[in-house]
Amino acid sequence: MEKKMAAFHADLAEIVFQGIQWFCIDPTSGDHEEYDKETNVIIEKAYSKKEKSVIFLLDDEKCEIVFGKMQETNLNTKETIKVIRKDLKVDVSVPEYWEPQPRDVNGKELTVHLVTLNPNNPNHKNEYKNISDHFCQTATQQILHIQRIQNPSLFRAYLVKKQSLDEKHGSNEKFLFHGIRANKINDINEHGLNRSYAGNTHGNDFHFLCYK
Repeated sequence: MEKKMAAFHADLAEIVFQGIQWFCIDPTSGDHEEYDKETNVIIEKAYSKKEKSVIFLLDDEKCEIVFGKMQETNLNTKETIKVIRKDLKVDVSVPEYWEPQPRDVNGKELTVHLVTLNPNNPNHKNEYKNISDHFCQTATQQILHIQRIQNPSLFRAYLVKKQSLDEKHGSNEKFLFHGIRANKINDINEHGLNRSYAGNTHGNDFHFLCYK
């Protein structure tokens, strides 16, 4: 289960990094309603492979999108609806203050690079203070050290999603601090947080919080 979800999350990060979102068009209002993340991944993977159509479950109903018609058909009711594919790309450069991402022996850029922030280093001082100030507003634990997680793929995915949410709801970004078991840190650094693990089934294993 864990490997399956990690693989899905990696696919999701790649597709969001590409800045692609699929929508169905409400025939009455003309509003664009986005597909959920998992369905978006399924549709985009089929489209990228140049398949003629893709079948998926939506609210327990079997649906098919025929890419040539850009049309979704409910295979149970035979109702049809138009769909569109939007490119949401933004400038996805990593921050200039990031350190160069190390490379492996084959010259491939590492997925994750951890940078320990030094509050006495002029290049780290402001970043360290900003994070520690936010943390101390709601937490009483002693800060042992702060690390910047440099994962370019996840950072670009975050930028694309942030732009999409800002356009819909305005910017209301908040700092959130998250408890996690030590043996799960590497998975999160590489693949990001996965809300599907929240709750009674996986919550205690992956983190101490449940999302509402």
